[in-house]
Amino acid sequence: GKLNFRLEKDDEILAEFTSEIEFLSYDTWFGNVMPETAALFVTPNDEAVKNIIRLTAKKLQEQTSSPSLSEYQTNNKNDVAAQLKALYDVLHDQGIGYVTPPASYETAGQKLRLPHDVLTGKQGTCLDLAVLFASCAEAMGLNSFIVRVSEHAYAGAFLSDEHFPLSV
Repeated sequence: GKLNFRLEKDDEILAEFTSEIEFLSYDTWFGNVMPETAALFVTPNDEAVKNIIRLTAKKLQEQTSSPSLSEYQTNNKNDVAAQLKALYDVLHDQGIGYVTPPASYETAGQKLRLPHDVLTGKQGTCLDLAVLFASCAEAMGLNSFIVRVSEHAYAGAFLSDEHFPLSV
């Protein structure tokens, strides 16, 4: 499509600009063209993520005797690692299988499944699963990140209250 901008004053055109634009579906990730846009799909407020967080607190209590998802409050990397382990175990227990990306028309990037789609459908690509893990970690108050290496994606979180200031 085209997007037209016009600035007028008293019926006089002061400036005009037209730009070609491409409309994509809400679940389109741009791939290597704009890899940082994967962060747009990290949705810590998703209802399905909230359910995983409740299960993570229960799992943490089983594993450590405390259900406290205390993020970085204790300044103890072992506490953060325990929270991440409980999250990993809960997601593992969901029985989510690997699947190829959904069909799409994009020439770059791919369609992404949002966390609730992955949890409902019990399937996801490496990037879908990384987005799910990052969403859950953020919902727990942890600073998550996604790393892509050789067409594969991994998720993680900082063990101390740090973060990358920019996409790398």
